[in-house]
Amino acid sequence: MSSVKETFQVNGMTCSGCVNTVKRLLSNVKGVQDAQVSLTTKTAEVTRDESVSIDALKIALRGFPYEIVERH
Repeated sequence: MSSVKETFQVNGMTCSGCVNTVKRLLSNVKGVQDAQVSLTTKTAEVTRDESVSIDALKIALRGFPYEIVERH
């Protein structure tokens, strides 16, 4: 299966604890190979199987004060 690497803006992160939580939540999504999260740029770079939708990533953050914003 082919992989996709994409960077998303993540709203709601304010500290290193937030970064660790977002990284853990995204990494736990089935089909995500890697998630690198930056507080400085407020972004997450996610390497995932093509079959993993952006909605699946958004759902992973549901219930937490973080939101993935798609770049258009």
